[in-house]
Amino acid sequence: MSGERTSYDGDLARLMSEARDLFKSANYSQAANKYLKAAEVQHETLGLEQARDLYNEAIQNFLRASEDYKEKKQYRTSAQNLYQIALIYKKLNDKENWSAAMRAVIDDLLSAAQDYLQLWNEYERAITLVSASCFLLFSLEDFSLAEQYYNRYISQIQNDPGFTVAQQVLYAAGYAIKAVKDLDAKALLSAQQLVGSHLKPHLSQMMDASFVDAIDRSLDDVVRIFRSKIKLPKIIPELNFSRDLVLNEPSTLKVVLENEGEGDAFNIDFQLYIPDDVEILDGQKQFTVPELTSGQKHEHSLTFRCMSATGEVTHEVSGKVTFYDQLQTKQTMVIGPYDLIFREVSLSKELGGRLADFEEKCNNYKESLKNSLILTDEIVEGTISLIREIIRNAEDNIAKEEFKSVESSISNISKAFNFFEKLTSPDFVEKIKEARDRE
Repeated sequence: MSGERTSYDGDLARLMSEARDLFKSANYSQAANKYLKAAEVQHETLGLEQARDLYNEAIQNFLRASEDYKEKKQYRTSAQNLYQIALIYKKLNDKENWSAAMRAVIDDLLSAAQDYLQLWNEYERAITLVSASCFLLFSLEDFSLAEQYYNRYISQIQNDPGFTVAQQVLYAAGYAIKAVKDLDAKALLSAQQLVGSHLKPHLSQMMDASFVDAIDRSLDDVVRIFRSKIKLPKIIPELNFSRDLVLNEPSTLKVVLENEGEGDAFNIDFQLYIPDDVEILDGQKQFTVPELTSGQKHEHSLTFRCMSATGEVTHEVSGKVTFYDQLQTKQTMVIGPYDLIFREVSLSKELGGRLADFEEKCNNYKESLKNSLILTDEIVEGTISLIREIIRNAEDNIAKEEFKSVESSISNISKAFNFFEKLTSPDFVEKIKEARDRE
């Protein structure tokens, strides 16, 4: 630890000494960089608060350098020094002064652009600084002012074939403005492409690397703001098929894709996963829908069957849907797996037959219970009516293919009929009559 401390003290002392010497010689920009390095060393070792005074020394020297360059009308170099001040304020989490420094940077860039236009007629260099100014304004979320600058300069060059490169540089900012203003994903993509192909290459010839990096961060801000405003799709997939599947008989499976989100979805691809043992008679296991707008639904059907001689056969079916939002962000959803249960006989017919038998038994037990004289007619009528209501509900559930509920109803009705069977058995009736006679 003592060795590290000694090294730290030595580095800090050296940087401070170099910074003071540079300041005395009025080399403010280099002095600022030495103070900045000293602040970073102290920040890393002792923390931000201990380094704050050194950061402020760096700021003051960058500011002196900027003022000197402005007096010489070297606005571009002044902007670079002011940008270093903005970076320090960002590190200090001082948003107000960071914003003020960024606006000062933009003012100098635009002054430099005006000089390039009016004094030297260098349109490409001028427009590069204008476009960079717009991107810095994007970081401040001041798209309105950026649009004013864009419109002012694009009107001067958009119809001049001699300024093709300058147009592409400025279009980078124009497309970014359009992307956020109109929520136009294609415009955002164009902005990203033009930043890489035109703005940054030209800017790197004029400004230092940290300034060029600022364009990437500003573009990230544009994407962030765009994402915060864009309406996203929400695709809800469904697989609808009968739960009453019969071996060797064709059945229908319907895929339903509905966009329940606020935004549009694009290039929706659906893939159905079903075993090879299940034969597809009609339709495709994979399909693509070019677009689903908000609230729109798409349905796709296919016909299938499972060939087998006997027994109950179960296969799994599932699906996967992929789609893209306006930012071309890919999303994936999986649905299933679900069981396809194939039986030799239709479960609907089998359960429906048992309910039909129960209906007939209701008539028989109604007469038997009344004849047994064990229960009053009112109780018999009420009990049989209740069972018939259960039968009707079970028949409705067969239509809904809620077979477990139907089987539960059948079990309860069977228990009631078993009880009726005991009530109407000769032995039980005879015992009741004997007991009545004794009474």
